[in-house]
Amino acid sequence: MTQLFYHYTDAATTLKILTNQELWITHTSFLNDANEGSDLLKHLRKHIKNKDILKLLEFIDTRTDAYSCSFSKQKDLLSQWRGYCPPEEGYAIGFKSPDKFRDFMCDDGLSIVGAPTKDDTYVLTRHSHGFEACIYEDSEKEEICKKMASHMEEDYLKLQPDMNNFLTNLDRPPAGLKDFLHRLEAGDVWLSEYLYYKYLFKNENFKEEEEYRFFLTFDMNYKQNPCYREKNGVFIPYYRYCFDYKDIQKVVIRTSKLKNKCEQGLRHFLRNDKKMSQDEIELFIETSDIPFQ
Repeated sequence: MTQLFYHYTDAATTLKILTNQELWITHTSFLNDANEGSDLLKHLRKHIKNKDILKLLEFIDTRTDAYSCSFSKQKDLLSQWRGYCPPEEGYAIGFKSPDKFRDFMCDDGLSIVGAPTKDDTYVLTRHSHGFEACIYEDSEKEEICKKMASHMEEDYLKLQPDMNNFLTNLDRPPAGLKDFLHRLEAGDVWLSEYLYYKYLFKNENFKEEEEYRFFLTFDMNYKQNPCYREKNGVFIPYYRYCFDYKDIQKVVIRTSKLKNKCEQGLRHFLRNDKKMSQDEIELFIETSDIPFQ
């Protein structure tokens, strides 16, 4: 284990990341977990007595979009090489946690960038404050959900008296929707705590990945303009996270028949494109200890 967070990928993506200094943060509906985002509500149902609260949470789910990028604290993990890299290649890019996570509207401009728009603006509702560890253990999930359910039961009373009318008209929300959303925003549990854990709870079958993630959530009411890429015939929405090159500390090359050529090419790129010294390159490149070919 190191203090870095590793993003496993293929050579083409590694080249784009190193060249463009950006990561693509993918819409959570297009990740490899088919139940992405649903695990939290499954556990909350056991602890929430007021069924109207569940209706409210389901409404919040329909109002939000989320984007995520995955990492591991393990720099040389067999399941990551198998899951995210082609048979003959693989790179694990080691990032330190960026200093400017807490302020995407930094002095240098936007750190999160979507597709260009007429006025080139959008609204980011919330984001993780670093690389956050996913939660797999049922015991930890249950403890979190007990506290969250209690908080929701208490805060729900503050949303009265128009709650019943709102919940019976979710298919055609009333004219006061904007004000109501502001009230949800004022309660820490609804649009902060709930959406935070929603994208950290993961099915226990993915535990071996030991995933850390960086994620964004948008309210559907706000204008958002993601970019799109194509994979296997599917249009996939994503945002670009633009980082400082110093945020990358290391690249680990997977063991394969092409390992020597992979290292030779990466050294050539770093020396010529990134103007790194020989000593810097020696610290930057590492090779896998796992004899997996």
